[in-house]
Amino acid sequence: MAEIYQGKITITRVAGTKAASGNNTLIAAPAAGYRLVIKGWYVQNESSTATTIVMANGAGESNYRYLAQNQGDGIGRVYEAFNEWRLTAATALILNLSGANSHGYWLEYWTEAV
Repeated sequence: MAEIYQGKITITRVAGTKAASGNNTLIAAPAAGYRLVIKGWYVQNESSTATTIVMANGAGESNYRYLAQNQGDGIGRVYEAFNEWRLTAATALILNLSGANSHGYWLEYWTEAV
C-alpha cells in the first residue's frame, strides 16, 4: 500500500490477489459518516478459467460486471477529476468472483466525510 498526498486528500494505492468465490472485500467499510472515493481500479483474471468479475458498492449492489473469459482478460476504470466513483457511506468495496480463481487487482482511493 502506498499513499500520495494530493492537495487536501491522501490517495492510497492497493494491489493484490483474490481467489475466493463470492464476495471479496478489497477495501473495508469506513466508519459511519465517511465514504470511499475510488479514483481508479483494475481487475485481471490470472487463471485459465472463465470467471465473472463484479465490482460492487457493498455486498448487495453490482456496479460493474465483466466475463473474463481467458487468462489475462480484465476490466478497469480510471475516473476523471471530480467524477470519481463515490460509494455509499460506511460501505466496503467488494470484488465478487463467480469461481475460486485467482484475480489480480489494483486500485487508488481515499476516504471523505459525507
